[in-house]
Amino acid sequence: MYLQKIALHNFRSFNQAVYSLHPHMTIVTGDNARGKTNLLEAVYALLVGSGFREGKEIEHINYTVENANIASVEGLYGGGEADEQTLSAKLTFQLANGLVRKTYMIDKSKKALRTYLQHNPKAVLFAPEQIEMLTGSPSRRRSYLDLLLGSYDVEYKKRLANYEQALRKRNKLLEKEQDELKLEQELLFWDGYLVDQAHYVTKARTDYISFICEQPNLEQKLFRADYAPNIFSHERLAQTSERERFARRTLIGPQKDDFTISMLNPPQKQYKQIDLYGSRSEQRLAMIWLKCAEMRYATTQSEQKPIVLLDDVFSEFDEDNERLVMRIIANHQIIATTTESVAHLPDIVSGEYEVITL
Repeated sequence: MYLQKIALHNFRSFNQAVYSLHPHMTIVTGDNARGKTNLLEAVYALLVGSGFREGKEIEHINYTVENANIASVEGLYGGGEADEQTLSAKLTFQLANGLVRKTYMIDKSKKALRTYLQHNPKAVLFAPEQIEMLTGSPSRRRSYLDLLLGSYDVEYKKRLANYEQALRKRNKLLEKEQDELKLEQELLFWDGYLVDQAHYVTKARTDYISFICEQPNLEQKLFRADYAPNIFSHERLAQTSERERFARRTLIGPQKDDFTISMLNPPQKQYKQIDLYGSRSEQRLAMIWLKCAEMRYATTQSEQKPIVLLDDVFSEFDEDNERLVMRIIANHQIIATTTESVAHLPDIVSGEYEVITL
């Protein structure tokens, strides 16, 4: 199935808008600040249940509309086993008492998030700023894993939220509690709870990094991913207990995890870390390699091919990399934004496409 149509109501910069999408490729073009990325995020939110940019979900509701407290994204899918087969999905954000409540619907029937995601195609997002994830702080790479895994595994999302909430309470105990006996009793409960939540998070991350490493070569370039889990266990807690009392905070756990991408350097016959020693071009290739793995992973999680979203990648990639990306994603539905001229698209796109100008 592919996404035939999307309708937006009070979503970010949009008031009311409906767009038809091409089964192969749709290009969203226009000047800066016209809402291109907002439209792409609407598609992503429809598919995944949340946006891809940092910030609060209240930001999805168009603040320029007076008294607006509801935003929604609705999509119509077609192209199933029978040509006439269609499926509708709707995601609603409703603001009440300062909190945003989300509602998920399939064919006008309310669903739990887990069921909602099972009906929707998956999404794979290419965005230029994701290259900075490779070269930036470990927190960016953890966020990348969390957003990706949480979009497929509702249990992962829940366990991660449980862990982060419990970790804050444990840190507050370490910071505030002066009675050592009471501190020990309180920590006994939270430590057991955190070990259980952290085990699930670490295993899911480990499994995904292992999956990435099964990804084939890219343009004769051989990459690998190395995961550095920071295990949260009773044994390690015993080892760090004294230092934690002095630092007054938790010193171990998944909040300190990291992973790196390396590429084989044939002359030296050894791998080099992309973030430290890779050129900008090699970093782009590493990101494309990661996205190939995402597409393969999406296919393993669903019988449907993922929808590929490109956020202004034409301004970041040179023509060789543009053609490479297009070859890789050719058999998927593609929705892309660009500020560049669309005149050169026939040189890199095989197949039909439509253009939406904002």
